[in-house]
Amino acid sequence: MTRETVILRLIYEAIDVVNEGLPPGATLEKAPELALFGAEGRLDSLGLVELLAETELRLQDEFSVSVSLVDDKALSQRNSPFRSVASLANYAAEVLGSELPGRGAGE
Repeated sequence: MTRETVILRLIYEAIDVVNEGLPPGATLEKAPELALFGAEGRLDSLGLVELLAETELRLQDEFSVSVSLVDDKALSQRNSPFRSVASLANYAAEVLGSELPGRGAGE
């Protein structure tokens, strides 16, 4: 299983946790194209924080490294890494790549 596939699975697990607190009909679908935050986003700021915190915990458990998805780099990007599941997964892979030197992207 590639690192990207694992990251996507972990984000979907975090979505499951967020969905537990959402009313029926407002739950998030587990799809790469799902808009998370921004003009078309399905989450408010608190929902996004919950999703990011859950995702960070899962990444840390899976890869045994401390991961912070919310940092100056993320907040200063022209296109937010939090706009969709796919962009979040790509950003998480980038962050992990800097935290796991010497490991290939497919590990």
